[in-house]
Amino acid sequence: ATINARGLRSHKVDIQTILASRQPPDIMAVTETKLKSQPRRQWLHRLFKGYTIKHTTHPETSKAGVLLAVSQTLAELGELKLQPTPPELNGFLVHATLHRPNSTPLHLVAVYCPHQLPIRKEIYKHITQSATAARAANDQMLILGDFNAVLQKEDRISCTTHPADTLHRQFVHDNGLIALDTPVPDN
Repeated sequence: ATINARGLRSHKVDIQTILASRQPPDIMAVTETKLKSQPRRQWLHRLFKGYTIKHTTHPETSKAGVLLAVSQTLAELGELKLQPTPPELNGFLVHATLHRPNSTPLHLVAVYCPHQLPIRKEIYKHITQSATAARAANDQMLILGDFNAVLQKEDRISCTTHPADTLHRQFVHDNGLIALDTPVPDN
């Protein structure tokens, strides 16, 4: 699941509703958290009770912020390890790997892509490098978040293609990615 919070503090009730549902997500990305960098956030851990969270903030708190939440049911069966990311991607990307006994490692990448093309290109570059390394190790990868781009022009009310859309489509194609709601062709 992905939630664009546009300010986590102001959307706590929405998140509580999702987490209290009959089938809460096992893995969730929350984008545009807009949280300040603080070492202790008791309220955040209370909000995501039952989840292990990894979070990154942007130096300018009015921008970005990404949180990755993994249900403790999944996380406690193994180890959820935060992967290093370049400092310029703080607030835009969280990458963690879930290592479970007798299972293929699962890379979890939570993303918030702003509209600015230079940072978008850096995000795509990092994910491409991570995906290449994961494939080489026969690991699995799940990428979730808010890319601020569409895969099909019909997904926009105006049916126009923005530069971010073109770049996103190329990124998806080059990495052999598929949207989870996209039917996989029978071969």
